[in-house]
Amino acid sequence: MRTLAKDFGLSDVGLAKICEKHHIPRPPVGHWVRVESGHHPKQTPLPDIKDAKLDLVNITIREKPLDTLGQNLDPKVQAMLVPPVIVVQSYRPISHPLVLRTKKLLAHPRKDERGLLLPKEGKPLSHLRVSEPALSRSLTILDALLRALDEREIASTWVSGDAEGLSITVIEEAVTFSISEFVQRVPHSLTVEEEAKKKKGLYVYPPQWDYKPTGQLKIAINELPYDSKIRHTWSDGSIQQLENCLGAFIAGLNLAALALKKQREEHLRWKHEWEDRERRAEAERRRQAEFDRKAKIIRDAADAWQTSNHIREFAIALFKAGESPGYSRDRGRDVRRFAKWARGYAQRLDPINRIAETVAEFKGLQESE
Repeated sequence: MRTLAKDFGLSDVGLAKICEKHHIPRPPVGHWVRVESGHHPKQTPLPDIKDAKLDLVNITIREKPLDTLGQNLDPKVQAMLVPPVIVVQSYRPISHPLVLRTKKLLAHPRKDERGLLLPKEGKPLSHLRVSEPALSRSLTILDALLRALDEREIASTWVSGDAEGLSITVIEEAVTFSISEFVQRVPHSLTVEEEAKKKKGLYVYPPQWDYKPTGQLKIAINELPYDSKIRHTWSDGSIQQLENCLGAFIAGLNLAALALKKQREEHLRWKHEWEDRERRAEAERRRQAEFDRKAKIIRDAADAWQTSNHIREFAIALFKAGESPGYSRDRGRDVRRFAKWARGYAQRLDPINRIAETVAEFKGLQESE
């Protein structure tokens, strides 16, 4: 089952289920061991099939997909995913301009706490972090890689004055990478000077760890989407050397570019969807604010109308009271004056008497509905 399943691109369990569905007998456990031992175990014959549909077995061979991103890749892109053969010649002089620039920056280097080289001034080189013994080999690998990219018309860019700007443009996507050296961390061993201070009874504050560059190199594609599931590192092994991994690395660059393109398109789609939701929400907020503004004008006008009518009725009642024989002439005159003023106030409060002003306020500067 395991041997045949590989030919069909299936799992042994999947192939066994097909056999079970079509009533095809399978050798029991230990069958092939007995055959290899010279035995001739009995073979179960194929049974008669009553259902004609089961007489024919169709198995579609599943090619291992080149696309791990869920896209239908065109032939040109598929060709880019085939690792090219790149030969690193250690005796060849370094010639690529970007590698010569890297070499110049590290000509008189300083070292970080792990013993890796840094430019004398400025920021660390993000594309090369190695020790002095590994520098020559690293530059040779970098030179072979960039020349191979140039031959395939894949642009390498390093922005002038920016030590962190080396990138490779693949399928219109800028992909960054780095060649670095594995560093071993070991408990700190006291130096001769520290031992001497300790013997003199002086306080010694040694670091907890010592770092030892191993000479083992790694090349990595940086800043891939966390869920891309794409191989992004290649390194020296017990047998394989990094020099033999550059073709696979270039194929990986194309997969990385596809993943970054997909991520960028998804981010752009999410941004557009978010902006569209915000526009709709803002339009709804404006509609609600306009509705609330107009509703307030209506409520205020209705309240003013109700108040004016109430005061008008009160004024009429006052006027009648002022004409009552129960008041003196002067008192009646004062009551009628009070009623007259109340009636004028009711008139001023009545929104119907200033309807043009109220309607203009209702409409606002710009009619939105």
